[in-house]
Order: sequence, then structure tokens, then C-alpha cells
Amino acid sequence: MADDMNVLFIRGNGNDTDTANDNVWDDSALIEAYDKAINLAKEEVIKRMGMDVGNSQPKENLQNLKQPKHASKLHKKWIIGAPYRAIYSEDGEIYEAIISKIYENNGTC
Repeated sequence: MADDMNVLFIRGNGNDTDTANDNVWDDSALIEAYDKAINLAKEEVIKRMGMDVGNSQPKENLQNLKQPKHASKLHKKWIIGAPYRAIYSEDGEIYEAIISKIYENNGTC
């Protein structure tokens, strides 16, 4: 290039020994920012659901604490307009939900 003042980027310094390191990316800052954003979002959901932030446990710990199938179920009083987490029957994932109607005859809402 005749006009070196307009060069924005030149790859390498002319040596071909650095080519092995050219394709290496350091994503640690990106991963840390992602983890921080996800944790903030999870805390917000927990607060919205009325749960204590300090008592939230990772999913694998909750699975280890499952009660046997013959244990008695806790009966909660459902309230119309209250936020809950519900399992969607199509994909089995847990989603936030708000109770809009209660069917007491079959125990669903």
C-alpha cells in the first residue's frame, strides 16, 4: 500500500509462525457476561414468583431431593390471578403462568 496512513488492520507481522494462534478466540469475558445476565434474570423470576432467592437450588440438587411417589401431596390453596409455574403438556417444560380459572371438580386450573 502506498498510503500507510489509511490502513486499519494488518493480519500478522509478516511471520507465518503466528497462524496457529490466529484462529483462537478467548470467549471468557463473553461467557461471564452471559452467566451474569442469566443469573439476574433467574433472580427476577424467583422474586416475581414470591420465592426466597437464597433458597433457590440448582436443578440437579432438586432432583436428588424428590420425595417417594407414595408420599402425601401438599394441598395448596389456588388463587385466581396468582403467579405459578406450570408444566406445558406439549414439551414438558416449566413456564410461568397466572391462574385465570379454577376447576375444583377435577383439581385443575
